[in-house]
Amino acid sequence: MVDELSLIRNFGRGNDGRRILSAFALASKVHARHVRDNGDPYILHPYRTAMLLIKEFHIRDSDIIAGALLHDVLEMSRLGEKRLGRRFGKRVARMVRLVTKPRRRDSIGWEERYYRRIRQAGGGAQLVKFADRLDNIRDLSNAPKAKQRRYLRATKERFLPWMKETDMRFYRKLRNEIRKFR
Repeated sequence: MVDELSLIRNFGRGNDGRRILSAFALASKVHARHVRDNGDPYILHPYRTAMLLIKEFHIRDSDIIAGALLHDVLEMSRLGEKRLGRRFGKRVARMVRLVTKPRRRDSIGWEERYYRRIRQAGGGAQLVKFADRLDNIRDLSNAPKAKQRRYLRATKERFLPWMKETDMRFYRKLRNEIRKFR
């Protein structure tokens, strides 16, 4: 299911490797009771998101990989950014905060502001969000058809143009995944 050794192999047993495993352990704890649409353990999503960055995009920045593993913990727990920062550093905590959707989504324009702040931040937060979206598209066939249509439409309208101007590697991979739904 989840190969923790892959995480270690990519970062060694030094500080980076320990930090990545610590991020994985925290994400596993936070997501212990969460499941995906198909019933799989939720932890598979952040793990795949991190491994996608490592294996397909050759990202070796341990902050970005930790951010990928932790990208949903603020949204799905009571853990705060400051606590996350004390444990993993300010850069990781900021990255996770940037990709975390606001708890209150009732105001007009919240979604536009959310994506704008990720675009403006660029760097690691943007890579984590792109990998998150790509993994969600790859797993989308397990979701109800109505969710598939909504998610695909939003991805085509928002993410494809964004990725095309920012990172052609992600753009090509996402475009190819979307084509599978035709």
